[in-house]
Amino acid sequence: MPPPFRDYLLGCALGDAIGLPFEGRTRAFCAPLGEKIVRGLNMLQRVRHGVKGQVSDDTQLTLVLAESICENAAIDLDDVMRRMSREWEKNHLVGAGHASRYAFKRFIEKSPRDACAAPDGMAGNGAAMRVGLTGLWHRDRESVAKDAAALARLTHSDRRAVAGAVAIALFTREYVTARKSPIDAIAIILPEIRRIDRTMSAVLEAIPGLLHQHPETVMSEIVTQGYQLPKQADPVDILGISGFTPTSVGWALYCCSEHPYDPCKALRLLFCGGGDLDSHASMILSLSCARNGIPSALSQYIPLIHDKRRWKADYIETLATGLTEVWSRQQK
Repeated sequence: MPPPFRDYLLGCALGDAIGLPFEGRTRAFCAPLGEKIVRGLNMLQRVRHGVKGQVSDDTQLTLVLAESICENAAIDLDDVMRRMSREWEKNHLVGAGHASRYAFKRFIEKSPRDACAAPDGMAGNGAAMRVGLTGLWHRDRESVAKDAAALARLTHSDRRAVAGAVAIALFTREYVTARKSPIDAIAIILPEIRRIDRTMSAVLEAIPGLLHQHPETVMSEIVTQGYQLPKQADPVDILGISGFTPTSVGWALYCCSEHPYDPCKALRLLFCGGGDLDSHASMILSLSCARNGIPSALSQYIPLIHDKRRWKADYIETLATGLTEVWSRQQK
């Protein structure tokens, strides 16, 4: 059976468009919104980046990777970097992070591809947001990990950012393709993540013991582990879970682990974290919708998805069909 490219890509865009209007809002503001969204109330709003339904660079660059795979029938790092940099140069990207902007600027200025990545210390979740597709494209873990790391290093050199990207890609393979439980998937991917970065692996190791605890307790532990803080009463900022890779990936995978078979419940829990909501909702819905399908409560938002009116959701469906055809030919 072909991978669920359609539900993965639509889930990515859905989460992005749902979360973007509330990006950076406080935990107290965001927590009640999750319930309204999953009850089917139309919560897409006009945002500073444009009209309602707009996606961010999280979806934009995921689709760039999908387009490149469709054209090349492989993951071509040079082509992916050219396409991403072109999107940035044309001012198409919405909300690109510091590391990505740094890398795209250097590439456009003719720096070698391998010398463009932002320096150590820039550990935003931009790389983790766009590489999950490798977990569907490849059958074997080694290829997933290799290509996810290589794609991450186009823009990020920080080990935490690379480890988070590899974690999302491998988790996608285990949870979606291999149909493992989230906790089993985390156990399977942990050795590879430990090899890359101990901070990211410490966050993942904490997740099984956090299940069924209060969200405040969970967030405090994930932030404590992610930032390597001494134990303290409330390390979580009032604005919630930021786009720092270890905490961002950890929070998304925790929400998926708490509600592995219900995208709506996972999204509702995710909203308790506030902060970088477009990225986190994009992560959780790409994973959960690919595994479980798109629930009816969220499908009403699909016709509203767009990217500065350059495309709408039907383009994602067409792209997913192309990916499926290319993938199927590769298996023969």
